[in-house]
Amino acid sequence: MQSYSPLQKDIVLRNAFGQLKPRGIDSAWSTSPQPFTDLYGECRRLMADATFIRSLSIYLRTHTTLPRAVEMLFTCMAMAAGARWDDAPEEMKGVRARGWFLGRWIPTFLIVDGPIGRFMTGDDSPLKRS
Repeated sequence: MQSYSPLQKDIVLRNAFGQLKPRGIDSAWSTSPQPFTDLYGECRRLMADATFIRSLSIYLRTHTTLPRAVEMLFTCMAMAAGARWDDAPEEMKGVRARGWFLGRWIPTFLIVDGPIGRFMTGDDSPLKRS
């Protein structure tokens, strides 16, 4: 497995955000010269914020489908990346086998109009800014 430096991750994200900009997706991260570094810093700040941690904990307890939706998203991403479930480490075989059986179908609903999308943009999400 290849490991990327924060600088390399900044470059990858900057290029990806550059592709999204013509589609109208604009955020502080999409205009940042170091989006990975900025996102990482913001996540660290949020994880040090007791109010946010409490809100996130409550959200996860009341929205029990979110962890399964994230696992399903990773399963599909692994399959789309050409993962071979039988070549995986033992602890990953289950996730990769499910991905193999799902084929290359990506459950867009998980992001657009499902548990992950609601976590990102829902009115009751701890990520929603007032």
